[in-house]
Amino acid sequence: MKIATLIAGLLLLSAPSVSSADVLSLYSGGEMSFDYDQFPFGPVAGTFHANGDILELLDFPPTGGGACTGATLDTETTDYFAFVAGVRNPDNSIDLTFIHIRSDAGISTESYQFDPVNQRVLFGFIDDATAITMPEDLVNFDFRLWLDQVEAKHKFTGALGNVTFTSISPEGIEGSFDGILVDTEDTTLVSISNAMFRLSGDPLPVEDESWGSIKGRYQK
Repeated sequence: MKIATLIAGLLLLSAPSVSSADVLSLYSGGEMSFDYDQFPFGPVAGTFHANGDILELLDFPPTGGGACTGATLDTETTDYFAFVAGVRNPDNSIDLTFIHIRSDAGISTESYQFDPVNQRVLFGFIDDATAITMPEDLVNFDFRLWLDQVEAKHKFTGALGNVTFTSISPEGIEGSFDGILVDTEDTTLVSISNAMFRLSGDPLPVEDESWGSIKGRYQK
């Protein structure tokens, strides 16, 4: 999987148009971790932890390890945030977690409530995925339909909860999240605890490029 394509897809989920005046910044690495337990009780439980720099990798996530990356996109009307973290399991399946936020009031140090209906705040956790294919049309694809095509043991999305930013700067972004996730296929519920995420490393600003060239480069 080409992670740059996935990041571009998350940022373009709801961006109808962007211009060369908009600012896209890609962060070189980061970390995400959380515990999950079936709610109110049950056998589904575990810990997700990914830590690594995506720019050194040809494949995502790396064999025997994990990696993270993220981006912000600032436009005249709407700001976007995307974070993707992945771990490759010993059986070569993939655990993948992502956050996607779009806000008309900017992205700041506050909490954003999960919004699965309008898809303004999306949280997803894919457990033991064996097949993930990004859509060809990154602008107009439907998130729910795309998730239906992913082959995995569990495909959780945020039902109730929040993503909270505690620090936002050019050097990095930090935050946490909490809530209840629901499996889109069998309605299994899991609760999230001890969660954190961070982006680090020098961001890669690309405001001096046209959006067409940026999108073309990341869709390769």
